[in-house]
Amino acid sequence: MNFLIDLFPLVAFFVSFWIYDIFVATAVLMIAMTLQILIYFVSGKPIDPLLKASWLLVLLFGSLTVFLQSEEFIQWKPTILYFGLALALLLWTIFGKENPLQKLIQSFSDKAGFTIEAVKSRWNALSFAWTIGLLIFGTANIYVAKSFELSTWVSFKSFVLPILLPIYFVATGALLLKSNLSEASVETKETELKDNG
Repeated sequence: MNFLIDLFPLVAFFVSFWIYDIFVATAVLMIAMTLQILIYFVSGKPIDPLLKASWLLVLLFGSLTVFLQSEEFIQWKPTILYFGLALALLLWTIFGKENPLQKLIQSFSDKAGFTIEAVKSRWNALSFAWTIGLLIFGTANIYVAKSFELSTWVSFKSFVLPILLPIYFVATGALLLKSNLSEASVETKETELKDNG
Protein backbone atom coordinates (compact mmCIF):
# COMPACT_ATOMS: atom_id res chain seq x y z
CA MET A 1 0.00 0.00 0.00
CA ASN A 2 2.80 2.42 0.90
CA PHE A 3 4.50 1.61 -2.41
CA LEU A 4 1.38 2.65 -4.35
CA ILE A 5 1.10 5.86 -2.34
CA ASP A 6 4.74 6.68 -3.05
CA LEU A 7 4.37 5.81 -6.74
CA PHE A 8 1.22 7.92 -7.24
CA PRO A 9 2.90 11.38 -7.57
CA LEU A 10 5.43 10.14 -10.16
CA VAL A 11 2.78 8.44 -12.27
CA ALA A 12 0.50 11.50 -12.03
CA PHE A 13 3.38 13.75 -13.09
CA PHE A 14 4.30 11.52 -16.05
CA VAL A 15 0.72 11.09 -17.32
CA SER A 16 -0.09 14.79 -16.93
CA PHE A 17 2.98 15.73 -18.94
CA TRP A 18 2.04 13.52 -21.85
CA ILE A 19 -1.59 14.66 -21.82
CA TYR A 20 -0.94 18.37 -21.23
CA ASP A 21 2.48 19.95 -20.67
CA ILE A 22 5.26 20.36 -18.10
CA PHE A 23 3.50 23.19 -16.27
CA VAL A 24 0.28 21.27 -15.71
CA ALA A 25 2.35 18.22 -14.79
CA THR A 26 4.31 20.24 -12.24
CA ALA A 27 1.10 21.55 -10.66
CA VAL A 28 -0.26 18.00 -10.55
CA LEU A 29 2.97 16.80 -8.91
CA MET A 30 2.66 19.48 -6.22
CA ILE A 31 -0.95 18.48 -5.50
CA ALA A 32 -0.19 14.75 -5.60
CA MET A 33 2.72 15.03 -3.16
CA THR A 34 0.63 17.18 -0.83
CA LEU A 35 -2.08 14.50 -0.89
CA GLN A 36 0.60 11.89 -0.22
CA ILE A 37 1.75 13.78 2.87
CA LEU A 38 -1.86 14.22 4.05
CA ILE A 39 -2.59 10.50 3.64
CA TYR A 40 0.37 9.58 5.83
CA PHE A 41 -0.55 12.26 8.36
CA VAL A 42 -4.24 11.31 8.61
CA SER A 43 -3.46 7.59 8.82
CA GLY A 44 -1.01 8.27 11.65
CA LYS A 45 1.95 6.81 9.77
CA PRO A 46 5.38 8.43 10.23
CA ILE A 47 6.40 10.74 7.39
CA ASP A 48 9.90 10.06 6.14
CA PRO A 49 12.19 13.10 6.50
CA LEU A 50 13.39 12.60 2.92
CA LEU A 51 9.79 12.70 1.72
CA LYS A 52 9.25 15.94 3.63
CA ALA A 53 12.36 17.48 2.09
CA SER A 54 11.36 16.36 -1.38
CA TRP A 55 7.85 17.73 -0.90
CA LEU A 56 9.09 21.13 0.24
CA LEU A 57 11.47 21.34 -2.70
CA VAL A 58 8.67 20.38 -5.09
CA LEU A 59 6.48 23.14 -3.65
CA LEU A 60 9.29 25.68 -3.95
CA PHE A 61 10.65 24.82 -7.38
CA GLY A 62 7.24 23.78 -8.67
CA SER A 63 5.78 27.17 -7.79
CA LEU A 64 8.65 28.93 -9.54
CA THR A 65 8.15 26.70 -12.59
CA VAL A 66 4.43 27.39 -12.83
CA PHE A 67 4.45 31.12 -12.09
CA LEU A 68 7.55 31.96 -14.14
CA GLN A 69 6.65 29.47 -16.90
CA SER A 70 10.14 27.95 -16.93
CA GLU A 71 10.75 24.22 -16.62
CA GLU A 72 14.34 24.74 -15.51
CA PHE A 73 13.32 25.15 -11.86
CA ILE A 74 11.57 21.78 -11.55
CA GLN A 75 14.41 20.16 -13.51
CA TRP A 76 16.92 21.32 -10.92
CA LYS A 77 14.88 19.98 -8.00
CA PRO A 78 16.19 16.35 -8.01
CA THR A 79 19.77 17.55 -8.42
CA ILE A 80 19.52 19.97 -5.50
CA LEU A 81 17.88 17.28 -3.36
CA TYR A 82 20.58 14.70 -4.14
CA PHE A 83 23.43 17.17 -3.72
CA GLY A 84 21.96 18.34 -0.41
CA LEU A 85 21.63 14.77 0.85
CA ALA A 86 25.19 13.99 -0.26
CA LEU A 87 26.55 17.00 1.62
CA ALA A 88 24.53 16.22 4.76
CA LEU A 89 25.60 12.56 4.69
CA LEU A 90 29.25 13.45 4.18
CA LEU A 91 29.34 16.03 6.99
CA TRP A 92 27.44 13.74 9.38
CA THR A 93 29.80 10.85 8.60
CA ILE A 94 32.91 12.96 9.19
CA PHE A 95 31.81 15.00 12.18
CA GLY A 96 28.97 12.99 13.72
CA LYS A 97 29.39 10.76 16.75
CA GLU A 98 27.48 7.92 15.08
CA ASN A 99 27.41 6.89 11.43
CA PRO A 100 24.01 7.97 10.03
CA LEU A 101 23.61 4.94 7.78
CA GLN A 102 24.46 2.57 10.61
CA LYS A 103 21.72 4.15 12.69
CA LEU A 104 19.23 4.09 9.79
CA ILE A 105 19.91 0.57 8.51
CA GLN A 106 20.14 -1.02 11.95
CA SER A 107 16.79 0.51 12.91
CA PHE A 108 15.21 -1.20 9.89
CA SER A 109 17.01 -4.48 10.54
CA ASP A 110 15.92 -4.49 14.18
CA LYS A 111 12.30 -4.08 13.11
CA ALA A 112 12.77 -6.92 10.63
CA GLY A 113 14.12 -9.15 13.39
CA PHE A 114 17.78 -9.45 12.47
CA THR A 115 20.95 -7.57 13.29
CA ILE A 116 23.61 -6.18 10.96
CA GLU A 117 26.98 -5.78 12.60
CA ALA A 118 29.97 -4.14 10.92
CA VAL A 119 33.04 -2.24 11.98
CA LYS A 120 32.96 1.54 11.79
CA SER A 121 35.24 1.66 8.75
CA ARG A 122 32.72 -0.41 6.78
CA TRP A 123 29.85 1.90 7.68
CA ASN A 124 31.96 4.91 6.73
CA ALA A 125 32.84 3.27 3.41
CA LEU A 126 29.13 2.75 2.75
CA SER A 127 28.42 6.38 3.59
CA PHE A 128 31.09 7.56 1.17
CA ALA A 129 29.74 5.20 -1.50
CA TRP A 130 26.22 6.59 -1.04
CA THR A 131 27.59 10.14 -1.11
CA ILE A 132 29.32 9.45 -4.42
CA GLY A 133 26.17 7.79 -5.76
CA LEU A 134 24.00 10.77 -4.85
CA LEU A 135 26.45 13.12 -6.56
CA ILE A 136 26.48 10.94 -9.67
CA PHE A 137 22.69 10.71 -9.90
CA GLY A 138 22.30 14.41 -9.20
CA THR A 139 24.74 15.20 -11.98
CA ALA A 140 23.06 12.71 -14.31
CA ASN A 141 19.69 14.36 -13.72
CA ILE A 142 20.79 17.85 -14.74
CA TYR A 143 22.88 16.44 -17.61
CA VAL A 144 19.83 14.70 -19.08
CA ALA A 145 17.74 17.83 -18.49
CA LYS A 146 20.18 20.03 -20.38
CA SER A 147 21.28 17.61 -23.10
CA PHE A 148 18.06 15.91 -24.19
CA GLU A 149 14.45 16.69 -25.03
CA LEU A 150 12.12 17.58 -22.18
CA SER A 151 10.16 14.37 -22.71
CA THR A 152 13.34 12.33 -22.20
CA TRP A 153 14.06 14.08 -18.92
CA VAL A 154 10.49 13.52 -17.70
CA SER A 155 10.83 9.78 -18.35
CA PHE A 156 14.29 9.75 -16.73
CA LYS A 157 13.04 11.60 -13.62
CA SER A 158 9.83 9.59 -13.31
CA PHE A 159 11.15 6.07 -13.79
CA VAL A 160 14.91 5.74 -14.30
CA LEU A 161 16.08 7.63 -11.20
CA PRO A 162 13.51 6.04 -8.82
CA ILE A 163 14.62 2.60 -10.02
CA LEU A 164 18.40 3.00 -10.27
CA LEU A 165 18.91 4.87 -7.00
CA PRO A 166 17.42 2.15 -4.72
CA ILE A 167 19.26 -0.52 -6.72
CA TYR A 168 22.54 1.32 -6.15
CA PHE A 169 21.83 1.69 -2.42
CA VAL A 170 20.84 -1.96 -1.99
CA ALA A 171 23.83 -3.19 -4.03
CA THR A 172 26.37 -1.17 -2.06
CA GLY A 173 24.70 -2.18 1.20
CA ALA A 174 24.81 -5.84 0.16
CA LEU A 175 28.53 -5.53 -0.62
CA LEU A 176 29.08 -4.11 2.87
CA LEU A 177 27.20 -7.00 4.46
CA LYS A 178 28.93 -9.60 2.28
CA SER A 179 32.42 -8.27 3.01
CA ASN A 180 31.62 -8.09 6.69
CA LEU A 181 30.35 -11.68 6.75
CA SER A 182 33.50 -12.81 4.94
CA GLU A 183 35.67 -11.08 7.52
CA ALA A 184 33.61 -12.58 10.32
CA SER A 185 34.02 -16.03 8.77
CA VAL A 186 37.80 -15.60 8.54
CA GLU A 187 37.98 -14.40 12.12
CA THR A 188 35.88 -17.38 13.26
CA LYS A 189 38.17 -19.84 11.46
CA GLU A 190 41.26 -18.20 12.93
CA THR A 191 39.74 -18.46 16.42
CA GLU A 192 38.90 -22.15 15.88
CA LEU A 193 42.44 -22.89 14.70
CA LYS A 194 43.91 -21.18 17.74
CA ASP A 195 41.55 -23.09 20.06
CA ASN A 196 42.42 -26.41 18.37
CA GLY A 197 46.14 -25.57 18.43
